[in-house]
Amino acid sequence: MATADALALLQDIAKFLNQESPFGVPTGQLEAQLEGSQSGRAGNPHTFIEESSGGNHETQMMSAGEQATRASQVGTQGPTPASTHESNSGGPEKPEAVLKPSDWVFQGTFARTASLEERKPPLDLIVSSTSVFFRHIHPWFPFLDSHLVLHDLADLREPTLLYYAIFGASIPFLYHPRLNNTQSDSFWKYTKRRIFIEASEEPSYAALEAATILTLDLSGMTNGPQVWSRLAVVARLAAQLRTASGRVLRQSVSGGSRDGRLATTRPSARQRAKLFWAIFALDSFISITTSQPTLLTEHILRPFRPSREATWLHEPSHPSASCSASYGSAEPSTYSVSAAFFKLLQLLDVSRSYHDLYLSYITLTGNDESGTVSWLDSFYSLSHAADNCLRGLPPWCRLLLNTNTTASYASQYSYTRGTERCATAPRIHDVQPPVIMIHVYGHALTIYINSLLKFSDHQTLTTHDARVRESATVSCANSARAIIDIASMFVKTHGDRIGWPFSWSIWTAARYLLTSAKAAGSVQLSSGFYILLDSLQELGKYWQISKKY
Repeated sequence: MATADALALLQDIAKFLNQESPFGVPTGQLEAQLEGSQSGRAGNPHTFIEESSGGNHETQMMSAGEQATRASQVGTQGPTPASTHESNSGGPEKPEAVLKPSDWVFQGTFARTASLEERKPPLDLIVSSTSVFFRHIHPWFPFLDSHLVLHDLADLREPTLLYYAIFGASIPFLYHPRLNNTQSDSFWKYTKRRIFIEASEEPSYAALEAATILTLDLSGMTNGPQVWSRLAVVARLAAQLRTASGRVLRQSVSGGSRDGRLATTRPSARQRAKLFWAIFALDSFISITTSQPTLLTEHILRPFRPSREATWLHEPSHPSASCSASYGSAEPSTYSVSAAFFKLLQLLDVSRSYHDLYLSYITLTGNDESGTVSWLDSFYSLSHAADNCLRGLPPWCRLLLNTNTTASYASQYSYTRGTERCATAPRIHDVQPPVIMIHVYGHALTIYINSLLKFSDHQTLTTHDARVRESATVSCANSARAIIDIASMFVKTHGDRIGWPFSWSIWTAARYLLTSAKAAGSVQLSSGFYILLDSLQELGKYWQISKKY
């Protein structure tokens, strides 16, 4: 590839990063950032990516003209525009015309499915999708009671909203001849609108459960208004899950979708709390990936915080016990999906603090000396929070890597390099997917926050203590290498059981490597960068957002 073409491409990437990236955002442009994320443009620097064919990766970097040709073949925002969901089915499909990128980049989900007739999915597909959901999604998003949900399948005659939502979210993981792209879109269109209507017109606990899963589904497809507008509804209803003053959502709607789990008993305080913290997780993930402020304010969170540990770590001694009962604070000694999610929630507390710091950063002005000093104080107090969270994980939540990172990272779990070599590492297939997600997300947060200082063009920040900037550089480099190792080890084997925040974490590391290359004036990118790109392509089979970064 010609050097001139490579430089042109890198300059194009640099222009995008300077406009969209948290690593190089012009000061005083919060509104521009929010509008950029709302338009669906944020987080899409990889329009030049193509599937690896095993050849020299340098040949896969294309000139601007070649990018346009390639984009006309695969699109710039993900899979072919005719499909809302990419099914893994090998079923026959009619050839579909491919639109020019300029025609479909600005088409939303509605525009791409408007010509399709919505179809009610058959009961047998809905039933079969439930076990798929509990294999691929529930382990890292475990707010449902699997025993109750699966038990109700035995007497299921008409799907409830919950089962429709489970089916819609499970489509990318289903292999069935009746689920080609067109059929998948038709079924998904029906389930989406069914949930939208009931959750909006007749809010209830059952509708909120379904809307939460639908929001998760949408967030794995787009980072535009389709997802954060739906999140706004879900977050508003989540505030009604508290028990204070009896303000709770009704169980279900008379004459609506009847849920056998809620027919004879109200959801317990524990069930309501689990649903609330699932919505909290969505709010945290979606806000940081779309540059939107979080919707669940501290005023809403306050009633739920005292019982969070009890909700996820301790089973009540009898069915009538509430989640606010007295429990010991000892950490669990073994893995469980609930314990792993509790650790993820602790990391999401850090994530929200980092995102608040980012939103403050992009409002800094060049002549605001006091505001900059205040921001630096906040940075000092928070910059190592994600790393400290990973260091404090219990033994069952540790992840030993065959990493090439510096000794500071290798020793984060009090292992020496010799001890790590002698330790009996678990087999790859024995590593739990939620544990992988915790680690990769923690490292992505480290890059997210430290890159603000490393790549800042703010006058006061650029002239600040060089040792602090060097420390930020080392933290970013270590975390990027860790993410590369995690991606190379686990994407192929565990990628279908880790949520879309895994993709965002990989993209964050890839974006850091691109920005570093630009800052260094280099046209060469490391092999690790291409590992990350290939990983995003692989994960795109399950979460479309992976192909939009």
